[in-house]
Amino acid sequence: MEDQQNTKKVVYGVLEFLDEEFKKTTTTADSKESLEVAMQCLETAFGIGLRDTQFKPAKSLRELVRSQGAGVGGAEAAASASPFAGNLSNPLAGASYVNTGAEYAKPPDATDSDKQQADELKNKGNDSMKNLNFTEALDQYNKAILLDGNNAVYFCNRAAAYIKLEQYDKALRDCQIAVQLQPSYARAYGRMGVTYSSQNNHVDAILCYKKALELEPDNESYKKNLQISQHMMLQDVPAAQAQAAASPNLQSFFSNPNLINMASQMLQDPSMQQM
Repeated sequence: MEDQQNTKKVVYGVLEFLDEEFKKTTTTADSKESLEVAMQCLETAFGIGLRDTQFKPAKSLRELVRSQGAGVGGAEAAASASPFAGNLSNPLAGASYVNTGAEYAKPPDATDSDKQQADELKNKGNDSMKNLNFTEALDQYNKAILLDGNNAVYFCNRAAAYIKLEQYDKALRDCQIAVQLQPSYARAYGRMGVTYSSQNNHVDAILCYKKALELEPDNESYKKNLQISQHMMLQDVPAAQAQAAASPNLQSFFSNPNLINMASQMLQDPSMQQM
């Protein structure tokens, strides 16, 4: 019950912030439209609106940012900080939050015989992928996972097949399971980034590529994909605002100063508005 009340306070705080931005005379018509959509989505998802003042948090979103900033250089620095760390070529600099989805219910450990058979099926799936037979590859990975549902590689490989078949929601879930099973699995984060990019969700794609690069700093593919997503994000700022505001884990969003700062500053940054 307490968690539910806290969630509603979090949502109310975000709604309050979005409403303040919506009412500003400096907010463009396109931005207002995106803000309105974001608010409607939150209200529908959580059954709460600004009329429900009993959930109003003690501190507003801006006040929370200022109080957090005070510990690392003062409220003035927090209020004026850019979400791009002064560099428009590197949006979301410093942010590292990646949503790993609902907890995966791990099956019992596979026997050695099942593991060996599953690995053979995975190799057949890999061959099918090379031959561009994605449906057949998917079938092989499905069989491998049935035999050994605790192997992150199988889920990550199946995600690749789902991406090729444009089944992005299933690909995303497989990537989430893969990183739950193996939190240091850079390829799973990178593939999750590809999934988000395919859905034009460049905010989450950037965060995934950054996480992949934390684990494999020299991977050129992750670097290139990160740059592409950063560029695409800057081409559609209103969509990025909506993506940040409608994060699937609002409690993490509310407590992450980088993401909060991004949402707060994007609408106010003159150079971003001109762009």
